Amino acid sequence: MRRITRFARVGVVVVALVVAAAAPAGADQQVERPFKGFDAGTSAVEPIEECEFLSETVIECDITTEGTGNATHLGKTSTVSTEGGKITLDLLSSCVLLDGETPGLVFAASGPFVVTAANGDELRGTYANTGCAGPPGTEEIGTAINGTQTYAGGTGRFEGAIGQTVTSGASFGAEFVLEYVGTITY
Repeated sequence: MRRITRFARVGVVVVALVVAAAAPAGADQQVERPFKGFDAGTSAVEPIEECEFLSETVIECDITTEGTGNATHLGKTSTVSTEGGKITLDLLSSCVLLDGETPGLVFAASGPFVVTAANGDELRGTYANTGCAGPPGTEEIGTAINGTQTYAGGTGRFEGAIGQTVTSGASFGAEFVLEYVGTITY
């Protein structure tokens, strides 16, 4: 009888250890980590005829982006902006392109995105970028892009992830290159 009781206790301890090891990390076990990466890809803005005038001088259009890159904690990545991305152009707010001479218009772009890691885990968030958009024919000059990315959840090890990065880069027509640096907690 003692032997059966002893085996039963050992069995309960083993089951408890297995369950504890398999349980997902709680919020109190998440760790803030340095986070940086880069992304290069293309953006597409809906045709101007389909954009909406928010006022006499401000136009808002839908924008989507797709890119690939590499990031700490994710490895090789693919990034897509999801439905809801918007870009606004202020027709009265001028700026200068990267050559320091060519005039452009100030833009602001924002929306949700999903980054897929090399193993298929996803990191979700929103972006808010600003820059200087050049007129047609100035794509080779380039436009500076600056902004932020805010992370809020995902799948796999990024479930419940939070964080923020500062973004900087450039676009040349529909093509862009961005770098980001900040922290992520997961």
